[in-house]
Amino acid sequence: MKSFFKDMPQPRLALNCVGGKSATELLRHLAPGGTMVTYGGMAKQPVIASVSQLIFKDLKLRGFWLSQWKKDHSPDQFKELILTLCDLIRRGQLAAPACSEVPLQDYLCALEASTQPFTSSKQILTM
Repeated sequence: MKSFFKDMPQPRLALNCVGGKSATELLRHLAPGGTMVTYGGMAKQPVIASVSQLIFKDLKLRGFWLSQWKKDHSPDQFKELILTLCDLIRRGQLAAPACSEVPLQDYLCALEASTQPFTSSKQILTM
């Protein structure tokens, strides 16, 4: 990851849906003052942040639960959110990560590809 970030700035936002070790790894690569938003816990393991990351890098940890957000906001606000996201997609500012289907017998190729960094300069670090 160090060589990956050599040619581009460190991300200021990380989206975490896994938790555990992968969340700790996300925090290591965030820019000072960055934020990690956790919206899932697929690993069923806690998010661990070192004191130095919180104090010296001033990282922020946030949680997000869509069901609660919808309870706290009006249907019109939810509609506005969806329309905003659709507009970002139309303008090419928001896109799903590139992916491809790999036959089961080629699982070694898929594993190898999963270790290679994504090369878009618009990347948001996600795991």
